[in-house]
Amino acid sequence: MASSAFAIRMDIDTIVCANSMNNMLQLADKLDCRFSFYINMGKAISIPAAISRRLALSNDFNKSISSPAKKLSIKQKLGIRGILKTVLLNNNLFPICKKELLIAKSYGHEIGLHGGMNHGIWQSYAKHMTDIEITSLLVPAIDEFTYHFGRSFGFTSPGFSINPHSYALLAKNGCRYVSDHVDITGKIKRTTIGELPDIPITLAAKGNIDFLESYIASNTIESLESIAKKSIGHFGYGAFYSHPCFVNNVGNKLFTNFVIELKKIATNKLMIDLL
Repeated sequence: MASSAFAIRMDIDTIVCANSMNNMLQLADKLDCRFSFYINMGKAISIPAAISRRLALSNDFNKSISSPAKKLSIKQKLGIRGILKTVLLNNNLFPICKKELLIAKSYGHEIGLHGGMNHGIWQSYAKHMTDIEITSLLVPAIDEFTYHFGRSFGFTSPGFSINPHSYALLAKNGCRYVSDHVDITGKIKRTTIGELPDIPITLAAKGNIDFLESYIASNTIESLESIAKKSIGHFGYGAFYSHPCFVNNVGNKLFTNFVIELKKIATNKLMIDLL
């Protein structure tokens, strides 16, 4: 296991996530780790998309014999104040944490792009968007992102909601890889369009839910030592994903202890270094 590696992917897709970045950098220093942060350049939510997604999830649950893993409520992750800020203000996320992201990059953390100009719209509708629709959602985000961070970057789709047209746009604009699927073996595949490497998350709960979030929600008793070991795929690396709003709040202690266990068996790397 000495030659094994692990990467920590953090998706910034709520106002609470963006406001947590200073604390995330302090936590990274405390753990002596570097994270791979992926920022949504636009708004966290679309009210119509949120309602549509809630109805769709309810319908899928009623049709399905098996349900996704348990997860925490929005209130538990964002808090009442965070929910109110998200719904009433719904600011663009990048300006909130621009300073911290630039600092993070200078400290050796990786900065990537998470979706287009609206996280909620992407998560709810991207799968079925036309080339023109996805272009209007994604290109402004790429332009703003590359202006600040350059044209060599990674990309993650909100909610693992994949639109193949987006990969062509990303490939043309300097994207090095995507991380858009879960595979416990850790096998890197390539997108059909754009031929971008697709680095899998190797540890997630059923339904692609943050594993540690589900761990808390379901009162799991499995040891973190065991979880850390099984997070390393057959190809010698593990990739775990979460969100600053969780790690900086209810998940802080669990995440910290999990990373401590990971460091006993593997070397911390950035997602881009797993290529």
